Amino acid sequence: MKDTSYTTKQRIIIIDVKDMPVFVIIKYIFFKLRCDIPFLICQRLSTIGFNEHLQIYEIKNCDELLCISFDNLLIEQSPCVCSTMSDGCTYVSCNV
Repeated sequence: MKDTSYTTKQRIIIIDVKDMPVFVIIKYIFFKLRCDIPFLICQRLSTIGFNEHLQIYEIKNCDELLCISFDNLLIEQSPCVCSTMSDGCTYVSCNV
């Protein structure tokens, strides 16, 4: 979609930006009948804070699932990069 390939293998995207970005992991991608717009079933991630030194966001898993129309994604739609550091925390880097 829009020259970006999406899979359900740990693909993290941003769905909103308020004080902090709202990240989700894409779990499923599907199309409704007679509709060319994909829908995403995503697991929400909690944004803990921003690490100024590393320029990355700390995140934690949530149990909340969301269904989002791809058309409603107004934020950067490129997948973000997720890493678990030696401190045991999970971080996301992105172009926000």
